[in-house]
Amino acid sequence: MYVCEKCETEIPEGNNFCGNCGEQVPDKPLQSATQEIDITPDEPVDTTNGELVKQSSYAWVLPIVPWMIFIVVSLFIDFLTFGLLQLGIALLFIVPRWISYSRTAFILTSEYITIKRGTFTGSDSLDLPISALQEVNSKPGILGQSLGYTSLTLVLKDGRSAHLSYVPINAPIRSHIESRMTDN
Repeated sequence: MYVCEKCETEIPEGNNFCGNCGEQVPDKPLQSATQEIDITPDEPVDTTNGELVKQSSYAWVLPIVPWMIFIVVSLFIDFLTFGLLQLGIALLFIVPRWISYSRTAFILTSEYITIKRGTFTGSDSLDLPISALQEVNSKPGILGQSLGYTSLTLVLKDGRSAHLSYVPINAPIRSHIESRMTDN
């Protein structure tokens, strides 16, 4: 979406004329209707006094269930590799998922939520200022309600969002953020 320079009406991409005033859209790039907010902190966020929230253990258990079933079934019918195939599958699919789970965390401070996403090679960190958030949406999913986890979507004021998966339902993330959003 873009903004008409004459009447400041939003113009969908691909339109050659403004739907409000009829002004022809110039060939030059137009001003975006929503400006991205710079959320990069000036200094690294101090998380030493922050509250650490880990993902639910289902974050790594649920995705490996099909592989575990395959391994158990194949142990009974595998006469050729004598368990080497199962060991290979475990090393290829299960171990990286557990490593990713163990390196993922959410750290709550008074002004930021730091999202550490674990990967096989390390972890990435994103510091979201609570002042840049517009809303927090929760969706437990199919098994989440009964197993005690939910997914949170943090919507920024510029429309971008961050997704937190396998957050324990009793974790204080949502209430922590919402209480500080109303303070701003």
